[in-house]
Amino acid sequence: MIRFFVIAVIGYSGALAEGSTITPIIGTENSSGTWNLRSSPSGGPPDNTFNFGVGSWRPLLGDWNGSGHDGIGAFDPTTATWFLRNTRSSGPPDAGAFAFGNPGWIPLVGAWTGAGKDGIGVFGPSTGFWYLRNTASAGAADITFAFGAPGWIPVTGDWTGSGKTAIGVFDPATETWYLRNTPSAGAPDITPFAFGAPGDKPLTGEDVTTPEPSSFVLVVMGLVGLYISSRRDT
Repeated sequence: MIRFFVIAVIGYSGALAEGSTITPIIGTENSSGTWNLRSSPSGGPPDNTFNFGVGSWRPLLGDWNGSGHDGIGAFDPTTATWFLRNTRSSGPPDAGAFAFGNPGWIPLVGAWTGAGKDGIGVFGPSTGFWYLRNTASAGAADITFAFGAPGWIPVTGDWTGSGKTAIGVFDPATETWYLRNTPSAGAPDITPFAFGAPGDKPLTGEDVTTPEPSSFVLVVMGLVGLYISSRRDT
């Protein structure tokens, strides 16, 4: 099984410094835990190949230390253990190895407070409960709430351009999206709408068109995962 994703340096907030560039990166992670990354959304050989994690684990991306650059991570769904690394390379999980969540839960990454680095989270697919932590570390959830229903799929993104990651859920039975502007319980802030077809999986992203793009997280569930993000690389 190969997981496909498009990645870049995420989690930065603030003005784009003079001389900075936005560097989109595409990549795949195969069943052996080998990552193949390319610093251009085009065909060609990978620029960066390394091993990290196990193929059955879920690949993650996030700015764990506020450097303005995305590191990598892997989530073991059988133990709910996170393995995070500050650089996109082989090596030990120097950003932490810890348990957060329960087996079978869905991992999330986002800048919940807009503080310039990413936190983590998990979604309980059988309950619709969210458990978010403001930092990428072990500990109790800083934010806990219910949003969605059992069997729905969580999505995250900055729907308003605030620099903070918001939440949403996708009902695969009706292809209906329910989006909320803050990571909290409550009614959808955006009128629910249908988009997609039966069997589709949800994607979220951001088209960087202003001097101050905010980060975003894409969550796709299924046997094949697609992860897309675009960030500023300084």
